[in-house]
Amino acid sequence: TSFLLRGYTAASSQVKYTAPIFIEVLLISVYMILVSIHRSEVRSSDYLSHLTFVLAVAMGLQNAMLRQASGTFVRTTHVTGVATDFGAELGAAVRLAFEELLSLRWKNAGRVFIDRLRKSGFIFHSFILLAFSSGAVFGTIAFLLAADLALLGPITILTVIGITEYRRVLEPQEQLP
Repeated sequence: TSFLLRGYTAASSQVKYTAPIFIEVLLISVYMILVSIHRSEVRSSDYLSHLTFVLAVAMGLQNAMLRQASGTFVRTTHVTGVATDFGAELGAAVRLAFEELLSLRWKNAGRVFIDRLRKSGFIFHSFILLAFSSGAVFGTIAFLLAADLALLGPITILTVIGITEYRRVLEPQEQLP
C-alpha cells in the first residue's frame, strides 16, 4: 500500500486511493467468481483455504491503506481491537466513578462517569462495534439470500468509492499558502 500511495499521507493532496481500492475490488471479485465456478470444490478444505487467502490479502490491503493514508489505528476488518478499546474505556470510566463513590462524592460519580465516556473514544468505539454487528447481520442475510453474489454489495460500494476517488484526484487541487 505504501508503494501504491507513493509514501504520501492523507495530509498530502497527492494521495490517490484509487489503485488500492480497485485492487481490493479485483481480489473480492476473483474470490466471488472462483467460488461460483468451483462450487463443488469449495467444500474441500484445501481449496477453501486457498480462496480465503485472496480475501485475507484484500482485507490486509484495506487495513494498510487506511493506516498509511489517514494514520488511523482503527482496523476495519476485525473487531477484537475495537472491543478491547471499548472495554478499556468503559472500565476506566467505571473506575473513576467508583473512586468518586469511595470518596463519598456520590453526586459527582455519575458526572465523572459520563464525562470520561464523552472524552474517551467510547462513543466512537461503540459506533464501530454497531457497524461490525450490523455488517455481520446484513452480510449473513445477504449470503442466505444470494450466496456468493452477496459480495456484489461490497464490490459495488468499493467501485463507487474508487470512481469517486479517481475523479477527486483528477480535480485541480488548491494550494494552501
